[in-house]
Amino acid sequence: MDQTLYSAEPVAIVRLPTQVIIAEPSAIRALDPSLPPEIQQRLLTMQYRHVTLQDAKVSGNAYYDAQQQDWIIRTTRLEPAFKGLVFEAMLARLCREQQPSVGKRAFAWCTNRSIGRVTQKMLDEYIPFITADRRLQDRPLTATFYNPGSPFDLQFYRINEAGAAELALQADTGALAGIQAKAIQGSERTEIIDPVLSGRYPHVLTMLNHKTGEHSYEVCRRLLSAMVKKNEITSERAMNALNRITYPAALGIDQAYIEDYSAFISLSYTQRVQPASDLVEAIALEVSENLTSSPGGILVPAQRDLILPPTLQ
Repeated sequence: MDQTLYSAEPVAIVRLPTQVIIAEPSAIRALDPSLPPEIQQRLLTMQYRHVTLQDAKVSGNAYYDAQQQDWIIRTTRLEPAFKGLVFEAMLARLCREQQPSVGKRAFAWCTNRSIGRVTQKMLDEYIPFITADRRLQDRPLTATFYNPGSPFDLQFYRINEAGAAELALQADTGALAGIQAKAIQGSERTEIIDPVLSGRYPHVLTMLNHKTGEHSYEVCRRLLSAMVKKNEITSERAMNALNRITYPAALGIDQAYIEDYSAFISLSYTQRVQPASDLVEAIALEVSENLTSSPGGILVPAQRDLILPPTLQ
């Protein structure tokens, strides 16, 4: 996997009963069942702490506590909803960081284009964003794009020749293009299948494996097949629906990265109810190049504006 997905920390020293392993953190699968739980948690923190706070912040679930002078995660949402929001921000981030792979595939899929018909010019022009990002409201050009209730979690916009911001459209229909991200491990019929069949969700990326190891996408495939056998839908409708559902690897995202990140989000979520001094290490801070010093002298995430086209930066 591309090493940019991981922390900039140079090495991880993992001490096992009979050996010492010195390696890049990303070279070791954090959830390897042969590793003790405390080692798994340490590796998860090393690999994901630099992005968890960043993604939680963009999704509106990380706040700077002036009294404690620390960034902390606070949310009233249940864990699946919280995880879904963080995954939305993660998806937009990976589309930017991994533009030739994740960004290109995501844009092609949601706009109903083949990979070969997505040009570099398109990728440079269209900016990925999540509709729950409150910062959209800070600029007149993007204010109308803020819509937490949208059927799209991720969309793309560009600045047209008239200087206005416009959203990416589906190439064949002219309808708005975008992706709904799901972090569920059950209820696929009501959460994915029915909204796709009804047209509410044009494209759904379902993220996680079930505890059995079966991916949520495979559950969707099985459910659609069963609906055809029961004559609930035609095979054509089932195929059309399945073409509008996908999984991380189809967009160039390693499933192991998703599963490990999910485990770290769960760890962060569980520890959010503890005192802030205990919580900060669990959610951690971004790597040093993304930190600035607060008035109190601690490192906090640098305030980042929305990603804008080069002509507006």
